[in-house]
Amino acid sequence: MNKQQFDELFRRYIAEELSDEERKAFFALLGDAAKQDEIHGAMQRWWDDTERFQDMPVDADGRRRIRQVMERISPSPPRRLIRPWWQWVAAACLVLVSFFLFRNNSPSDHETALQTLAVQEITALHGQKKQVRMPDGSVIHLNGGSTLQYDDGFNKSVRMVKLVGEAFFEVTPNPDKPFIVSTAPLYTTVVGTSFNVRAREGDSAIHVVVTEGSVRVGQRPDSLADERSQVILSPSERFTYKKKSGDAAIDRVNALAEWTAWKDGVLVFQNQSFEEVAQLLERWYGVQVRFRNERLKRYRFTGEFVNLPINKVLDLLQSSSGFTYTLEGKQVYLQ
Repeated sequence: MNKQQFDELFRRYIAEELSDEERKAFFALLGDAAKQDEIHGAMQRWWDDTERFQDMPVDADGRRRIRQVMERISPSPPRRLIRPWWQWVAAACLVLVSFFLFRNNSPSDHETALQTLAVQEITALHGQKKQVRMPDGSVIHLNGGSTLQYDDGFNKSVRMVKLVGEAFFEVTPNPDKPFIVSTAPLYTTVVGTSFNVRAREGDSAIHVVVTEGSVRVGQRPDSLADERSQVILSPSERFTYKKKSGDAAIDRVNALAEWTAWKDGVLVFQNQSFEEVAQLLERWYGVQVRFRNERLKRYRFTGEFVNLPINKVLDLLQSSSGFTYTLEGKQVYLQ
């Protein structure tokens, strides 16, 4: 990899534009002893260049993105929420240089500590639901289209899992080992409680709903967080984070079943549009729903369906609204 390629890779790392595979390749490159001089030179160029941009203006969205990147890689919390962006870049250089030096100069008997911990991954496909009992005794219910990850360090000092999708958590109490759910860019921290997290790919927002106890939500793991940067949720409260704008709000949930009944096999619609219902049906039954009449998307439905096949659910919805449907294997056509 030449100088220009490494510079571009580092720029994209700072901008959080790397894919998972590119990120792995980037950190693997930092550990390549044969590239030591090249990497040192590239990082020095980035470090030196920060001084040339101290007075360059950056918009609020740019500052927010830089702050979120650094909150995930910085070894200690920043003293204030927003710093000039060139300082963040300099800090990133320092973190990566430290990583590089430690990786290449540590004695051999420390190498095992540098190896990536084995990652356990559990996936519930569309049409599936899974129950996972964690090593600490906590129980996690995975909804369809969801993935849970945790590494071999789980339950040693903290209990951290990564979630993409939706899950209901029943956390075994342990005040000495907080249970942390990562749904980038948010972290939900508990000691022992029950709550639902919905962080689906493609959704515009992340939701955290508490059924028992309390949880803390913020943009840093609990061990690194300033209490002022977190919010505390009580039972029946919902935290909503808008992914695009970064806005957040807390409100009360009148019908908790809408957020938790799925784990008991109950499909719930709460005054939802047919378009939203279709997305739920796709995740619940592992089908694809196609609208042949766009006006149907505006229809709204409320109801609960316990362990019914999809054709029975569609029959009941049809009886109250008059649409027709065709079921062909895993394809549903609405007209």
